[in-house]
Amino acid sequence: MMLLNIIIALVLLKIIIFLLLPKKPMYETDESTIEKMKNKGVDIIVPMYNEEKIIFETVEALKKVKYHNLTIILVDDGSSDETLNIVRKHYEQEQNFIIISQQNKGKASALNNAIKNSNNEIIICIDADTIIEPDLIEKLLPYFQDPRVAAVSGNIKISNKINLITKIQSTEYMTMYNYDRELFEAVNGILIIPGALGAFRRQVVNSLGGYKSDTLAEDTELTSRILCNNYFIRNASDVVGYTEAPADLKMFLRQRIRWKVGTFQVLSNYPLSHPNKILSYLIIPYNWIFGMILPVITPIIDYLVFYRCLFVHDLSLLKSYLLFIVIDSAICSVIIMIIKESPSQIFFMVFQRFFLRQLAFLTNIAIVFKAITGDLFRWKKITRYGTKDPNLHNIKQTKIS
Repeated sequence: MMLLNIIIALVLLKIIIFLLLPKKPMYETDESTIEKMKNKGVDIIVPMYNEEKIIFETVEALKKVKYHNLTIILVDDGSSDETLNIVRKHYEQEQNFIIISQQNKGKASALNNAIKNSNNEIIICIDADTIIEPDLIEKLLPYFQDPRVAAVSGNIKISNKINLITKIQSTEYMTMYNYDRELFEAVNGILIIPGALGAFRRQVVNSLGGYKSDTLAEDTELTSRILCNNYFIRNASDVVGYTEAPADLKMFLRQRIRWKVGTFQVLSNYPLSHPNKILSYLIIPYNWIFGMILPVITPIIDYLVFYRCLFVHDLSLLKSYLLFIVIDSAICSVIIMIIKESPSQIFFMVFQRFFLRQLAFLTNIAIVFKAITGDLFRWKKITRYGTKDPNLHNIKQTKIS
């Protein structure tokens, strides 16, 4: 079957791209420059909307960040729960805190509001469910010693590995999103600075007009504009942020619909001809093929092969299909070993490569349905549960008193 052979060829192309990409660049460390960076003012921005279950733990982790010139800006985007009351009760009297309340206008508006009230050179934007480590700033600042660097992406891991769907997402983050950023940094091709953890030069963000509200993926949209203006983006694999993944099917689909539609908006608005050739001829096509097209096609191949084998008793496709599975699984297994994660992740990779593909197929069906009903471009919040993996020793559970 020609379609299956095309998919195999594309997977092999992915391997070739990975092999041809240069290794992560080594940055020369200048002690005097690093000393100057240590004096930079830093603002950590947290946009909030109905985060009462998790916001206290997030901000308590921020309080443990040790840095002499730090301001924490909390922006409540018209929450209808106790979010604003919680942060006011516990942090309104804190010297280095700014608490802002606005009518519900969306995450992009909340981020822009915080940036408007920011005075420091470096801003770090995190989601309200992101738990960060105390050495966050001292690890991030050296990346900005190069004046061409406008933004730095964090390394996102899942905090609530409590069931199969969250454990699959944990493997997905490791073998896809985080590793892609690690690889494409070498060619200044990081397309997504995750909203869960990203650092920016405030002046650059302001010069580009801030976050845009006309997309469902404001983080990807801003990242693309940073690249289009020839700034550099770095990947801080040593700066970890722990985020809460959707723990049920409904919330998972809601998140992925937003991601996919938002990414489509960004990719479709990208100009066909641009001076940044790496972006035009490698990064954008790569994301179209492996982020948008293959997730639609591969589940159909799964169904077709199983149908022909079980009901038509035609095994002609089985050899090619198994070759595709072996190659695809080998890529992820090697990545898990390279990043020195637990070998047990390989077990969940099996579920990821099959189960997640079917969820992606459901996502595409839901997108078509929402497009027909006119509900496609509404930004819907993911429910927070405030649950954490009990084995995740990096995160200390804290209760509201």
